[in-house]
Amino acid sequence: MSSASVETPLPDSRGQDAAERLRFETFLSDVAARLLDAQPEDLDDAIQASVVELGAYLGSERGGVGLFSEDGRSLFYKYGYFAPEASTLFYETDLARALPWYVSQVRAGRTMVLRKPLEDLPPEAEAERQAVGALGLKSGVLLPLRAGGQVLGALGVDHLNTPCSWPPELLSRLELLAGVYAQALYRRRARQRLRRTHDLNRSVLASVASEIVVLDGAGRLVVANEAWARSHRREGLPSDLVAPGSDYLAVVEEAMERGQLEGREALDSLRAVVSGEKTSYQGTYRYVSPTGDHRHYLLTASRREGGEGAVLVHTDVTELEETRAKLEKSLQEIQELKERLEAENVVLHQQVRHARGFEEIVGQSPALGRALAQVEQVAPTDAPVLLLGETGTGKDMIARALHERSRRLERPFVTVNCAALPSTLVESEVFGYEKGAFTGALQRTIGRFEVAHGGTLFLDEIGELPLEVQGKLLRVLQSGEFERLGSSKTVKVDVRLVTATNRDLEAEVRAGRFRPDLFYRLSVFPVTLPPLRERSEDIPLLVWHFIERRQGGLGRKVKRIPERLMRAFTAYAWPGNVRELENVVERALIRTSGDTLAADPAFLEAAPAVSAAGPTATLAEAERAHILAVLEECGWKVSGKGHAAERLGLSRTTLQSKMKRLGIARPR
Repeated sequence: MSSASVETPLPDSRGQDAAERLRFETFLSDVAARLLDAQPEDLDDAIQASVVELGAYLGSERGGVGLFSEDGRSLFYKYGYFAPEASTLFYETDLARALPWYVSQVRAGRTMVLRKPLEDLPPEAEAERQAVGALGLKSGVLLPLRAGGQVLGALGVDHLNTPCSWPPELLSRLELLAGVYAQALYRRRARQRLRRTHDLNRSVLASVASEIVVLDGAGRLVVANEAWARSHRREGLPSDLVAPGSDYLAVVEEAMERGQLEGREALDSLRAVVSGEKTSYQGTYRYVSPTGDHRHYLLTASRREGGEGAVLVHTDVTELEETRAKLEKSLQEIQELKERLEAENVVLHQQVRHARGFEEIVGQSPALGRALAQVEQVAPTDAPVLLLGETGTGKDMIARALHERSRRLERPFVTVNCAALPSTLVESEVFGYEKGAFTGALQRTIGRFEVAHGGTLFLDEIGELPLEVQGKLLRVLQSGEFERLGSSKTVKVDVRLVTATNRDLEAEVRAGRFRPDLFYRLSVFPVTLPPLRERSEDIPLLVWHFIERRQGGLGRKVKRIPERLMRAFTAYAWPGNVRELENVVERALIRTSGDTLAADPAFLEAAPAVSAAGPTATLAEAERAHILAVLEECGWKVSGKGHAAERLGLSRTTLQSKMKRLGIARPR
């Protein structure tokens, strides 16, 4: 497809994209959860298992997670997978030596992609050009593992048989996965650092980065290292916290009462270690600076060996805490996205989406043309639309046309029939509910508003909406916010609302059954669909449309319609409108055995009396008669405002082509 061409994805391709997104989000969520829950001693096994799963997921022959050495000069794979045909030197290969330029870019935090290695590499990557053949590389990607302001290693994926194009969506997913690995490795490194601090003694207090304090049995400060003093001078804390002999515990208590420190459990446990009730303690507290900044510290307190008191190690874990909070938020967002995609898939299975505009709306009458012109005008906007009309006039089809001609085409079109749901279930269906919100609510369920996020929500029979739900709907229209049933969490959505009713809403407002403020919000742009009796000229076209759509499935080949039957179709009032006409035509098709449409006796009895049977009419004859009638009404003026082409809903050239094909010529 050229850059100038735009194609609408087929419904099944969009479903495949959603399924693939859901598959990856499930995989990512599972890996993140396993690494988050893994004990330090189990982390290696968890990472190794996940990279093997990644290789199978991508169909890659080689890859894994590599770590930089302490000095940053070497990069070796520690966790990985490789096919039998891959190099047996996988774990022994120093990538920094084999691919120096490539790895230097990754060390600088750049994601490196090779689609065609020999073409993608710059002139300075001579070593890489030589290594490509030796490594058997057809294409590959190397992503930095960034955490704590540094690059810890890299996530690599190689294809040895078939090159990969590495589309942007795949690279984005791999970057998310690299972030999960980086955070897991960074957390373990932090834990290892903490364990090492326990072995520090007074001889190295001044040289370590951790903030260390030694207290005696009365809680007085014996000594503190320079890191502690430097930190507290920077934060402007009381000098008593660094002065030998000061009552450390009392000063901390005062700081806590002033709101500078948060962590009562940490202080109480520290007192217990100092008094000898506990041998050790590890926990967190939070410090609030005079400027309002918050910093998180991990406190490790141990009973002094050979004496009273305690050794305290304060480690700034602010970045780690923020990272953990971000990861938890990401996991929550992934779960919510998973639920939304699952709910959307359910909706899409229930109502198949067809890319269409007005081509499914049959008719050329002026009354229908005026309604469609209004739809054309409002469709590109986000304004709420209220569709008015009798039952069977095609309000659901017009709602779909509004969506398909809007900028929200690629997002869901979701329908809720308010009349088809019990009043007790409308709110939970539209807004969703939490587990335990009511009897039978066994799990959290996403409502139709959330499913329609970014798209269009069509509320059919809006006049049936209970009053208590109307207020909640009004709030969504005003602010784009609501809460699921049984939840206090606010959900934000971006939804274009289309509503429909066959009721007189103004009368419902006067009767107190419909909120006036909601009515005014919904009726920003009302569109009234004409009943079939007001566009009788469309009936022959509709009849042939339904015949052509239904006869194949019934094994029929209708070529003619008796004129008497067509005149009965045209003369009938059709209280059920287009839907009733479609049903009558289908019944007639079932009764038909030849190429002429049979009449349904029940319909003929209900229809106004017409003359005896005359000649039969084909589709072409019906179309010719309709065009002739419109031309005569317009004084045979083909183009211009209000003339034949406009009234028929055709372009000038299309009308002229039809006139030529049907043998219609202007009278002399």
